[in-house]
Amino acid sequence: MTQSAKTEDDPPDKGYKRPARVEAQIAAVKNLAPVQLIERANMRSPASSEHLLPETLVYLTRRALKTGEQKVARVLLAELTERCFRVLRNRINADAYADRDTICEDIIGEFVVLFAKDCAGQKTPLDFYECRFNRAFRGLRIDHLRTEDVRKDHIVEMPTTRGAGNEDFKDDVAEIVVEALRAPPYQETAYIFSRIKDAVKALPTDLRDAFVLVRILGYKTHSKNPDEVTAAVRCKCSDRMIRYRLRQADAALAPLLEDLHDKS
Repeated sequence: MTQSAKTEDDPPDKGYKRPARVEAQIAAVKNLAPVQLIERANMRSPASSEHLLPETLVYLTRRALKTGEQKVARVLLAELTERCFRVLRNRINADAYADRDTICEDIIGEFVVLFAKDCAGQKTPLDFYECRFNRAFRGLRIDHLRTEDVRKDHIVEMPTTRGAGNEDFKDDVAEIVVEALRAPPYQETAYIFSRIKDAVKALPTDLRDAFVLVRILGYKTHSKNPDEVTAAVRCKCSDRMIRYRLRQADAALAPLLEDLHDKS
């Protein structure tokens, strides 16, 4: 069960306490209809009185996941991760990290997994995110970069089993999903794999294409080599758009993928 951050009405245990302005905003929006919440989430100007604080978005996303409001949760989490991605690109020096965008995506992936674990009833730091989002996310970024600093001199690029320039790429990506996510001969994971296949096939076409190309077939989202065929090239869109679609697909599939990870 999702545990919200503590308020003055909660028992004085070890829980966190949200700032007054966060409590006030949550109180003002928590009873809005889903359509109204989505409209508020799309108001991106911090100067607007309708702008949702990141702490509020965390609270609302957790609640939506808990109550099964998947569409609301997907929109809220997509907005939250888009904000986080912009922050990461501004904070991470591209001169120090040539693969900055990939690192940003990895950090966002770690963040999204927190919601999957939280939804599954596991202990996560999301209470802290509801109270001091910027501090919590900064800690996640720093921890990841420290790990990256240790690893980056020892990374060897894995060869691609399916050539990135293979023009025989099937139009029917659903079939590729079935092949790539073929359930292993373990009864306890077969059901989860089946659910993932169905979930990937149910994604909107643009999100599904991004997920299959990058996560399954191993295409890069972007490349400095103008001759390299990337996921963005295959989808005929910008690098930024393919990364945005991939984050949305990851967010939509996070609970199932986390379930698979736990049972593997």
